[in-house]
Amino acid sequence: MTTTLKPNAVLIEEGQRLRNLAVILEGKVQIETPFGNFYLEKGDVIGLLDLTSATHSFTYRAIVETTLSYYNYIGPDSLSSLFKEESNLYSLCPRSMIRQSKNFLDLIQYIQYEAENLFLFLNSSYINYKLHSKANHISLKPLPELDKLISPEKEEHIHPWMIQYYNALEHLSPNEQGMFEKDTDLATGLLLNFSKDSSECMRVGSLMKEYQVTLSSLLLNEFDLDFFDLFSDLYIRVSKEIDPSPSFVASFHQLVNFLDTSPHINSAYWESRYKNFEQSLAAISLSENKVGLNPSIDKKLSQSFEQILAFSGCKEETILAFKEALQKYRDLSDRSDISDESRFLYKELASYFYTVYTSAFQVSLTNEKLPIVVKMFFNFGYIDEILCGIENAEYLYSITEKIKSDPANGIYTFYDWLLAIYKGEKEPSRNEFDMDYSDYLHELFISGKIDKTMENKMKQDNAQKVMYELDNCFPTVNKITYGIISNFTPLLSEHNILRPLPDTLVTANDIKAALKKVTSVDYSAFSREVVFSDTDIGITRDFVQKEVLPDIILMPNTGNRGITWQEIEGKHRDTPARMMLPILSLNDVSSVILRLTGDFRWEMCKRIQGARWNDVSDQSLTSSYFDYIQFYKKNSSLSSEAKEKIKRTLQRKNNSFKEAFVEDYISYILYEKNGIPKLNKINRDIFFTYCPFPEEIRSKLALNPLYTKAISSHTLRTKRELHRYDLLTKKITSLGKEIPKEIKNQITYLNK
Repeated sequence: MTTTLKPNAVLIEEGQRLRNLAVILEGKVQIETPFGNFYLEKGDVIGLLDLTSATHSFTYRAIVETTLSYYNYIGPDSLSSLFKEESNLYSLCPRSMIRQSKNFLDLIQYIQYEAENLFLFLNSSYINYKLHSKANHISLKPLPELDKLISPEKEEHIHPWMIQYYNALEHLSPNEQGMFEKDTDLATGLLLNFSKDSSECMRVGSLMKEYQVTLSSLLLNEFDLDFFDLFSDLYIRVSKEIDPSPSFVASFHQLVNFLDTSPHINSAYWESRYKNFEQSLAAISLSENKVGLNPSIDKKLSQSFEQILAFSGCKEETILAFKEALQKYRDLSDRSDISDESRFLYKELASYFYTVYTSAFQVSLTNEKLPIVVKMFFNFGYIDEILCGIENAEYLYSITEKIKSDPANGIYTFYDWLLAIYKGEKEPSRNEFDMDYSDYLHELFISGKIDKTMENKMKQDNAQKVMYELDNCFPTVNKITYGIISNFTPLLSEHNILRPLPDTLVTANDIKAALKKVTSVDYSAFSREVVFSDTDIGITRDFVQKEVLPDIILMPNTGNRGITWQEIEGKHRDTPARMMLPILSLNDVSSVILRLTGDFRWEMCKRIQGARWNDVSDQSLTSSYFDYIQFYKKNSSLSSEAKEKIKRTLQRKNNSFKEAFVEDYISYILYEKNGIPKLNKINRDIFFTYCPFPEEIRSKLALNPLYTKAISSHTLRTKRELHRYDLLTKKITSLGKEIPKEIKNQITYLNK
């Protein structure tokens, strides 16, 4: 069968089933791959790239008027017999394959080259940044994601032998290439191996493309935690004092040129960022070399370190040792250095900081009005105006009195959280070994460190509870939420302030808005199943949902991580979880809360299911997901592409099923709610079963075939439950009783 196509006509769409091989009799065809395009001409055969696949991997488009001859193709096992029947096709395939292999391998090698080039550029740029920072006596700003940066050489590459093999085939003479036309089995083996090698090249190409996107986000991203921020900030800070050196200007413009031409950068966002830089630069006047902006505040900030230490009432030897260590830290040219000497200094500073914090908190309990500088210390880890940067210190001073906790909604600054424990309103958190305060005291009793009388007394001693929180929770959580353990110090330092402080400050309103944003999509995220009984109306035991929003504690640091520290308080399942995040967050608060919600869902399900959390015979969110991801290789319902994606996810997440789950949860909430498919069918069904969308979103997705079955199943389940509660409410009403609020709430929940 022959067909003639007009210019620009699509003859095959990516993903279309492979049913035929097509020979180009006249014309020219473009193969559109994610890595670039190449062309097939007269005598080439379409379909050779995917002989071992069920579908076409790419789109094929006619460039000029093109005539094709089609041959039915059933699968790899039929290729040899097809060649014996169709000698014309048989004579063309090996030569076409050799031409296609060169073009396709060239594309993959080029994308590997681009990835390596980008990696080298990032490394050299960071070296330049450190050199220019040191030359201008300006503290380095760390880039958290840089620690995770690995060379593309450590990623999977095309094997060199493959390149050498296909290069050798290409350089065979026409007569030598003709040997494949003399033996159908030889030609069949060559072509099927080529198809398998093409699939491997595609996989590597996809990895390299994904790698480029990841690295490009280090150059520029929407959170401003990127190379452009490092360089532009340094440029502006240097320009306030002197003209930047020609070598630094050259390094800066090299970065700008790279961003101008990078295909993975959002050009509109890049233009906006560069325009903001130009405006900031234009506003600088060398004649206005001010130390600060507000002389009256600067006076109150003067010698902050001494003010805080004086308030704390620490011993003289502690004060002198802390001062000496702080001066060493101020003098460091690179406060992100991780040499043994620097790490020892960081550890020493942390020890003094927590000693002063504990002592100052105890003093604060007897002071009705705290100095603002001391409040800055408690809430932000602020300790010195020089270390923090005078403009940053001025800003914190101006807003400190406005920082408010919201206990009614479970939102606390860390200082207010300690007060809540001291007043008996909250119990201490578990320690890093998942041991709560009661377990800790019992351990002391068993080990003979305290007697039973002391154990009982300490259980009621709120001051001891606060000390437990300060000693066993604070240092660990503070370090985790900071995000970079290797160079962590709890002191607020200008080099860690990677975004303007007003953009990083987390308020109670920000958290409430972020929680509302998540629960508007995943309404059952913080719901717990609890037992309800009321014998007066004949209910001896029923299960209803109860929403328990988490307690959220703002740690006194600038950081890029949040953590779900515990899912419940004590042993009761209807108590709030505890989530901690930095009060100065380098990441968007909504993103942090979304990730913590996914983390909470996993951990809470494990807590409820106990030892059977991964037992698929007892259906739950964790057991279903665990079964899906543990046995994905054997799952016939998953395509090879879906399996490859799962494999790459697990590699990125160090084989952590929980981390893979959280990533999928984020995709489900952000994209799937809008009908944008990011998950495979099995994964999507798991999430929809246990994390259903509310009715408003379901109605929009009702006509989407990806969701039709899941929505129908959900509707059927809720209708059954609503019918049961309808009968129950009629029964209660007939008894002349009032319907309990728990039943009303459950009906409202089922109607969401």
